[in-house]
Amino acid sequence: LKPNFLQTIISSSIMRRYYCKADQSQSYSRRRNRLQKTYDNLPQQSQLNQPTHFSNNILAYAHTEKYRQTLPQRDTKFNRHTVIEDNCYDRSDDYFDIVMHSDDAMVEDVSNNEYFYENERIDSDGDESKVVEEPLDTFEECSGQYGPYFPNFTAAMFFTWVTKHMISTAAYNDLVTILRHPEFNPSDIVGNIRRLRQWRTRLPLPKIYSHDIAIKPKDTPSTSVLTKPAYMVSVKDIIQKCLDNPKIYSKMYFGSGVEKSKKSEFWHGEIWKESPFFGKNMLKINRSVYHSGECIYYQKEGSRNLARIRAIIKTEAGEECLKVDRLLTYEKLPKRFYSAERECNQATSQWLLEGFPVIVQQHEVVAHAAVWFKDSTTPIEYDYEVGEIIYKIYNSWKIRSISQRHQLPAEYIPQIVTLPEFPVLKLFIDLYADEFGAYQLSNTVSLCQQSMDSFDLPQGNDFARVKRHGANHGCRTCMADQTHLTDSKYDYIANARFNQETEQKIEQLEDLSTSLARERWSTEHGLMLKPGPLDTLIWDRHKQTPQDAYHSMAGKTLKLLDVTMNLFSNGGQEQWLYHWKRIEKPTKWSALPNPLTHLHSFSFSDVLNIAMLVPFILRRFLAPAHLKSHIRCELKRRLGLQRDSHVINNIIKCWVIVAKSLKMVFSSCFTELDYDALQSTLNEEREILVEMFPDTFKNLPN
Repeated sequence: LKPNFLQTIISSSIMRRYYCKADQSQSYSRRRNRLQKTYDNLPQQSQLNQPTHFSNNILAYAHTEKYRQTLPQRDTKFNRHTVIEDNCYDRSDDYFDIVMHSDDAMVEDVSNNEYFYENERIDSDGDESKVVEEPLDTFEECSGQYGPYFPNFTAAMFFTWVTKHMISTAAYNDLVTILRHPEFNPSDIVGNIRRLRQWRTRLPLPKIYSHDIAIKPKDTPSTSVLTKPAYMVSVKDIIQKCLDNPKIYSKMYFGSGVEKSKKSEFWHGEIWKESPFFGKNMLKINRSVYHSGECIYYQKEGSRNLARIRAIIKTEAGEECLKVDRLLTYEKLPKRFYSAERECNQATSQWLLEGFPVIVQQHEVVAHAAVWFKDSTTPIEYDYEVGEIIYKIYNSWKIRSISQRHQLPAEYIPQIVTLPEFPVLKLFIDLYADEFGAYQLSNTVSLCQQSMDSFDLPQGNDFARVKRHGANHGCRTCMADQTHLTDSKYDYIANARFNQETEQKIEQLEDLSTSLARERWSTEHGLMLKPGPLDTLIWDRHKQTPQDAYHSMAGKTLKLLDVTMNLFSNGGQEQWLYHWKRIEKPTKWSALPNPLTHLHSFSFSDVLNIAMLVPFILRRFLAPAHLKSHIRCELKRRLGLQRDSHVINNIIKCWVIVAKSLKMVFSSCFTELDYDALQSTLNEEREILVEMFPDTFKNLPN
């Protein structure tokens, strides 16, 4: 619209369109004169700006001079009707649409003209188009200055503003929330938007840095530039801003790891407790200093025991204690591990028990113990040696070499010496790589560490310097190949990736002189040639980059949802759509389209929301007739079922288990019982998915 011609936006719902059908014998100049006459009858521009004429004047959205310049200067005949529409002319269509707003006399005059037809278009062949939008014939008229369409000034201006600037629903809801807030004061509104935007500089935002990066010219247009700017923020700046903010600093925690029954914070996890970078690495008891990784004698329940200090922690009561792993004598081993060789060395040998830590109070500590772990440097003197680890997996006792273990951080992190009067703040940073996966330096729940129950995990990890998943390389956490991805008995503990072994392989890789040898070594061991972004840090590249629960679980659910939608017959799709529209949804959820047609446009958060509804929807309508016949027969045969109704029950049961596992995985806190229940549920989920849909879920690569 020309800004000097019309200053007000009028709703399309209160507009009426009148179409002019040009007679074939009518010249183009006559039709142009008709348009000029209509334009001359319009009110003056000053009158259009008055509120009294807001809805009582006829408005033609066309500027005569514009059309005089743009229309072809020749006398021609039209076989199709001519419409002047919304002040625009489309050269590909000989249409003009005169859009008018009701003045009764003018409308009657126009509607009685044989060349005008309301709410329809007639092509040269006489076919009528469908009415896409039309005004209400009757509505409750509003009285007052802004009637009959608007009750007051506020409603009219809000409608005009929303229509003119195409304000989204979310933005409008936010504005309404602000205006209705009890502390909102109209006099506080900043009239200048540039001044309002300048307030951004008051916020504790980090500096944004820029540097040029080279662009590879391969497969790019000849006009492409060789460099482009990259923007970044400094982690140091972010930390400084947090420490300078008293509201944030007062809620930060810098102490030892805390042993709690319900784990919900980073400092409740093992990484924080074990690492001297985060928690405490030494404790003074009776004039003796005990460090993480050392071995001790302790007295508990009347017996003297030998153990290795795993971490120095705090209890829920605030008391500092030791968290230890027990060392077992030959007599305490499971009977299945008795052998002549172990019996011969039992006098000087101990076996490390993994997975069953013990909390030792300060008064229970007796003394230091000299123990040699055979995967470390041999000490000058020692009383016992440890060469094997006892652990339990799938309710079965196993044994493995001491070299196949995750070393404690105290074993590879140098001792940190600080001045007593100099405060040290140990920061725990959670990094996110926006590469279809969250790679966190944290101790959050890791599905692959719990069990091999996850599917469709993020592939590869530049942080860990591990290649994408291959046939033999496994993922960044373990070495499971494609034949063991859904193996319920795969020993993911013994076949895990260990940081010390990876470091040795990387050193051997870097010692190779030729690029061909390096590529072969990299392919053989599944390692990346180039160093990762965190290779300069002292950290465990495998334990501190757990599998991403969010994307792995959501990706798996998306596959199941896709399979389920393809099960439905035409009748099943109709029933799904009927119940999908009528299922009760939380008011805080965003509007979700139909998964039948828009599934692959869903975000992962939408998929997880839908997964909570699917079991209820299926229970409401799903019957054997709603499944495709050949799929129903195939499921019935493969599962060995007697009735078609049993197939329905298994599909619903599958979704119930998936929804239950999603709820448990994304719980805000975990107890030991919760971890056991999660383990059991994930096992159950894996079994039913592989059983129901083996082509989709069996041996699905990470």
